[in-house]
Amino acid sequence: MLALGSEYLDSSLGMGYGTTLTRLLLFLRFTPAEVVPSVLLSEFLAGVLAALLHHRLGNVDLAPGSRSLKVESLLAACSAVGALTAPFIAVSLPSWIIKAYIGFLVLGIGMRLLVARKKKATLSWSRIVGLGLVAAINKGLSDEGYGRC
Repeated sequence: MLALGSEYLDSSLGMGYGTTLTRLLLFLRFTPAEVVPSVLLSEFLAGVLAALLHHRLGNVDLAPGSRSLKVESLLAACSAVGALTAPFIAVSLPSWIIKAYIGFLVLGIGMRLLVARKKKATLSWSRIVGLGLVAAINKGLSDEGYGRC
């Protein structure tokens, strides 16, 4: 029931599933070792189901060779690299450095959004790779992914 409520919040606001569900499960005295894999697996399954439903409804074309599938595949590959890299970064750096990284990241992205708010974004494969890697590493370090990117 908590996962359903968290997914409703995530779908209506565009983010917040993991943030909400993780805190609720920890409040209910589950250990982080139980919570983190469960939340990440449920986010993954919900994301795959959402992608398939969007494809079925015609919101996105995930047919073999389509541009959308290429973008999705690139983001998935970057996410895998970031997800494997983040734990090694997290255990090798002091927590104040990670907190400073998160602070500068949020500040930098906010400033970028303010400066470029009227510019029209174009597809750039290097930007997709950058977004995928930063979001995946950010997810592993701070429990936030694209929502903080």
